Amino acid sequence: MKKIFKKLLWATLAILTVCAAMMLLCNQIIENNAKDKVYSELDSIRPAPCGLLLGTTPQTRIGRRRNFFFKNRIDATERLYKSGKIKTILISGDENSLDGVNEVECMRDSLVARGVPVDDILLDGKGLRTLDAVVRAVTVYDQHSFVVISQRFHNERAIYLAEHLGLDVHNLSGYNAADPTSKTSLLIYFREYFARVKVFIDLLTGRKAQTYENDQTTLQQMRNRNKYIERIDTMGLIVLYPQFKTVDLVCGTMPPKDDNQVILVAEAAYTGDYLDEFKHTNIAGNHVSGGTLHKGYTCRRNTGAFVYYNGAWKFCQGNYTQEMQAAAQHGGCAFGQELMIHQGKMLKTGRADDNENQFRALCDCGGRLCIIESSGFVPFGRFKKALLQYGATEAIYLDMGRGWNHAWYRDNDSIVELHPWAHSYCTNWITFYR
Repeated sequence: MKKIFKKLLWATLAILTVCAAMMLLCNQIIENNAKDKVYSELDSIRPAPCGLLLGTTPQTRIGRRRNFFFKNRIDATERLYKSGKIKTILISGDENSLDGVNEVECMRDSLVARGVPVDDILLDGKGLRTLDAVVRAVTVYDQHSFVVISQRFHNERAIYLAEHLGLDVHNLSGYNAADPTSKTSLLIYFREYFARVKVFIDLLTGRKAQTYENDQTTLQQMRNRNKYIERIDTMGLIVLYPQFKTVDLVCGTMPPKDDNQVILVAEAAYTGDYLDEFKHTNIAGNHVSGGTLHKGYTCRRNTGAFVYYNGAWKFCQGNYTQEMQAAAQHGGCAFGQELMIHQGKMLKTGRADDNENQFRALCDCGGRLCIIESSGFVPFGRFKKALLQYGATEAIYLDMGRGWNHAWYRDNDSIVELHPWAHSYCTNWITFYR
């Protein structure tokens, strides 16, 4: 009998040891994956179109006390929204939790009470688990780059799930709400070790979201919000993310505002002399427009080029002749300009850093193409630093100055003009089409 008892004891200890090792391993993998993705400091968060607020109830289930997980997440979301880091808040939780509380409506009401406009809040009451929340944010609400808002441990797990479920996501980050320190919160922290093991069980078994249903009213609000342009005003910058299908360099005549296929237009390459009629030779550097390669005048300021074809783009440094030829062969577009940032590093430019003006650039931020301009007159060096701080890994100058400043974009059915005063000597425009 003693021998049997010892065998059972050793077997139990072995199982417990394996389980503990598995929990520690799962925990470490998820923590390592979240490095440089979760932040407690507001200044460290890169702006994103949407914040995904993970739901919980305003009161604890045990003892019906104030739930500081709830309160701290509301605090964090308020700070994130009012700082301009996010434009829309998607609250994902259980609309009918175990104690009959509608988590998402409680969170919405708390945010509205703090001055957050209700029109900027979307509710997903089908986010029953963290897995459901991230899957539905992408597949139902069409969000592919967002800031997760919850406590650090929860953010780490949510980001791991989003990045390993085969979802189309990029540039994810987490903003950490403060961790409660009450005795009842210790149970949540202990339970998290089991939740992290379940992450890998769900991934291995191919666990799916429980429902892909959606609130059509809320979903339509999301789709209608800045249908063609996502605009973010932050850090002294105006950032425009066009929701485009293709890009071209239009030369000679500015694309008309009554062309409903056009969603964003801005002057691109430098222009030479003021001529009575347009000539491609009056554009700085060789360029590709409508799939045709044209010869422009030699310009030393053109240290790089933007090249687009087959739905992909690249920013080139130095000799970009072959890339332009490829763009022409594939019916794309390309133009030379002054490259400011390349592969995440600031480059030396011909324009002096103390030169003060209002500047504009075509950028790649987190794998998304955007146009960024300074919201006012600033030194050129400060503008470049702001682009780098915002997260631009590529940035090429777009011609600006008296007359060239003119640009416009389509916000739903309205036209928004940037610097409406234009001159006839503008010659070429980067144009985004829907």
